[in-house]
Parts: sequence; C-alpha cells; structure tokens
Amino acid sequence: MLRCTFDPGSRLLLSSGPESHTDTVCPHLGPALQHLLQQGATVQEINRMAWSLIDLDIVLDRAPDPRELPAAVREEAGAATWINLDSHYPLNHGLVCATCRQALAWPHDRDPEAAVDL
Repeated sequence: MLRCTFDPGSRLLLSSGPESHTDTVCPHLGPALQHLLQQGATVQEINRMAWSLIDLDIVLDRAPDPRELPAAVREEAGAATWINLDSHYPLNHGLVCATCRQALAWPHDRDPEAAVDL
C-alpha cells in the first residue's frame, strides 16, 4: 500500500510502500495538492514519465470537479484543467502544469460518449 506525506513548505511528497521515493511537487500545483489533501483526498499512485509530456502524475482517490475548486487554488495553480474520456485509460480529470510537466489526477464519472466543455 502506498503511503504519502506532503510537506507544503518544501513541496516534498514522500512516498513509502513497495517503492519509496521523494518527489518535489511544482510550485504551481503544490497549493492545490495541499488543499485537496486537507479536504480528505489521499494519494493513490505516483506515476513518473506518465504521459509523453508529463514527468510526474499524482493520482488522488477523489476530489471535486476541477472547475469547482476554490478560485484562489485554481489561480495560484495557474494550471490548466484536463479530462480524459478515452475508456482505454483511467477516466480521470484534474490539473496540469505544462511548464513544470506535472499533473494532479482523480477519477470522474462522466459519460465518455458525452461532449464535455472544459
């Protein structure tokens, strides 16, 4: 089982379990991660080199629709929202920072056949 501790001051995400790692969360997504963890979300996975343009993907068990996050959190993140509707992959959405090549992800329950305007 993955266990994580996030230190907002240093932005270090410490994970232990089958593999232990220390990752530095980018300054844009750190406050959003802190907010989501304070709201009860837990880190389920940490994927390195997750997508072709993302070096670090932090997957949470739950969080609200990215558009429903407090404005201050979204603005501080300065990150874009994203959604995956391709059922060949986990149906997640979240925040992505293209500058630092990091993402926060969590499941959504939208119909992959429905049009979504983000």
